Amino acid sequence: MMGRHCQVFVAITLSCFFLLFIPPIATAGDAGAPVVVVIGDHITVGETMVKDDPNNSQDSVISQLGSMLNVSVHNMVMTGDISWNMLTRFGPDVISLSPDVVVLAMTREDRNWLSVAESESNYLNMISLALANGAQVLLVTVPVNDSGSSFHSLINDWAKSLSYKNVHVIDAWALLGDANDTLASEYQVGDGVHLSPAGHQRIADELFVVGFGSTRYEGEEVTMPWRGPMVGWGIIGGLGAISGLLYFQGRRMNKS
Repeated sequence: MMGRHCQVFVAITLSCFFLLFIPPIATAGDAGAPVVVVIGDHITVGETMVKDDPNNSQDSVISQLGSMLNVSVHNMVMTGDISWNMLTRFGPDVISLSPDVVVLAMTREDRNWLSVAESESNYLNMISLALANGAQVLLVTVPVNDSGSSFHSLINDWAKSLSYKNVHVIDAWALLGDANDTLASEYQVGDGVHLSPAGHQRIADELFVVGFGSTRYEGEEVTMPWRGPMVGWGIIGGLGAISGLLYFQGRRMNKS
């Protein structure tokens, strides 16, 4: 009879043989794809980080961009957020994810709490943090036309004047406004503020082209090195040889 050591090696050899026939694991499209994080105005992107938020749209910028890219987009958007709070949580909520791309949707709420200079400073600090950590920034301006205030016009003009490597500005009003300088009817739900699915799609389309070159990331097979045919058969052959040597050595010892 074979010794215990020989039996163990035979079992390992058979296990390796059967492992070769297990199909490789395929990912859902994230393999080799960029890490994308969205933070900013919930009205612009149409969705918050709270999954059961009744204001979330199934056709949000986040969901549509993720579908086009074929990746999971990290949603770090909060309802009614302002740039000061976004900056405060930018490290733990955004940088901690090691993003390749940060979509920064400028918020309309700053007008009620901050000066134009304070708002600009907050956005600039977030942009600097993202760039310092190797991320590209897609800065989306506020898609609103000021009535009785120049705040959004000033902050949007400031954003469009930025000239930094790896910072791309998406002029939301240029995408969504009409000839009357109002939010185009097809891009809003009728209240002049909240975007329709078509409005979210328009922004997502622009992000897809400007930020990602219209690149869709396909799933890739993730195969362990030992799963390669040559390596696998080499392991089987080596273990088989060892098992054979141990077997014959055991027989010789039994005879003696």
